[in-house]
Formats: sequence, C-alpha cells, structure tokens
Amino acid sequence: MTSESSEGDPGRSMVTVWYDGYTFSAPLVVRPGRVSLSIQKQYLTKKSGYFKAMLENGSSFKEANSGVIELHEDGRRAIDTMMNAMATGDAHSYLRYLSPLSPDLARQSYLVADKYDMPSLQALIAIELLPQSLTLSWDSSVPKITASQFKTNYYDFFNDHFSAVAGYPEDLWPLYTEAVVYYQGAEPDFDLLSHLTSDKPEMACFIAKQLSKKLAAAEDTVKDLSKKHFAVSTLEKNFYLRTPAAKQ
Repeated sequence: MTSESSEGDPGRSMVTVWYDGYTFSAPLVVRPGRVSLSIQKQYLTKKSGYFKAMLENGSSFKEANSGVIELHEDGRRAIDTMMNAMATGDAHSYLRYLSPLSPDLARQSYLVADKYDMPSLQALIAIELLPQSLTLSWDSSVPKITASQFKTNYYDFFNDHFSAVAGYPEDLWPLYTEAVVYYQGAEPDFDLLSHLTSDKPEMACFIAKQLSKKLAAAEDTVKDLSKKHFAVSTLEKNFYLRTPAAKQ
C-alpha cells in the first residue's frame, strides 16, 4: 500500500517508481541499472494522464494498491531527468533550470513526456527546450549540427518514432520551420523542404505560411528602418540649415 502523509492526505502518499537509469558506486563508477525514486502521488497524477489513470481511487491497476510502479524501455537519462523533475513538485521550473539540455536529452525527454501523457511538459519541451538545445549548437562554438544531421536526428527520428500515429508531430512543426530558416543561410544547397510535399503536405503548407509571415515581417522592418532613416536625415538636414555655417 502507498504510505500516507502525517495529515492523512491520500494525494501526498508516496509512490515508488522503478526505471532504467544509472547506479553509482565508489570510486565514481557509473553503471546502467534499475533505479527507484519516491515521488508524491499528487505530483505524478497532476502532470501525467498515464499515472492519473493508474493511481487514482477506483483504478483497477495493481499499482494503485501496491504503490510501486515499474517503467521500462525509456532513454535512461531522459526518464531519470523527467522523474526527478516530477519529484520536485515543480517539474517546469526544474527542467528550465537544467536548460539548455543536450540535443539528445531534449529529444528523448520529449518521447518520455509523450509516452506517459504529460501534455504540459511535452509542450514545454517542444516550445522551449528543444529550440534552446538547437540554438546552442547554432550560435555557440560547440560542434555544429549540420542540415543533414538535423534531418536525420530530428525529422527522421521523430517521424519514424511516431509513424504509427501521424509521423512528425505537429507541435514540432515550428521547430522545423526555424531550422529551415537557419539552414537556408548556413547551408543553402541542402534541401529541407522538397521531401515534405510528398511526406507531409500539411506540414509543407504550414511551413510555407510561416515563411511568408516571416518575409512580410522582415519587409515591414525594412520599411520601418527606412522611415526612421529618412526622419533622422531630415532632422540632420534641418539642424544643419540652422547652423551659422549654413547661413553664410
């Protein structure tokens, strides 16, 4: 049975989660192994539809009575990161604190969030953490992710993983759009778009619309800068005409 808190609040009962992680032993030896972590039940059920269905009152799952959950077949670093995030009670802040994640950890964490039905954490990873991990590679001195590597490690990776559902996830379309913009400048000869017309035409249309919006915004910025330049030039001209040198 799950252990109750001193106040007797069932939501604060502790659940033991076992998963494939890493074990540590002296002197600083790290090995793959089964790891357990005690997490408040309410932290799990609040963020995860999977754990909510498993642990809430009336559930027919054995875990609801035993208070022990066995997880398998997840990326070791990703499941460890996500479970530790859940254990804090503020998973969003924990993950933001760790950011920027490595590209591989960000990708695998997205899969964990999807697998265990953690929509708010999945959105956080898609909107913030995955783009940040890529931006780190694009903007810093760390080894760059080439356009070919991006297609393999991001598009092909997610497309293959979710092929039984709908392929490359829709909430990652904006990420792909940003990659198209970046690699058009960094590697203009590499084509990231043509395959989408047959693979995912809806995604191709989405990206085309987003690129059109970016182009329109860029044109507006240029026009605005031109207006400001004209205004500054006019002020400079008027100021010069008022100087004694101009009146001579």
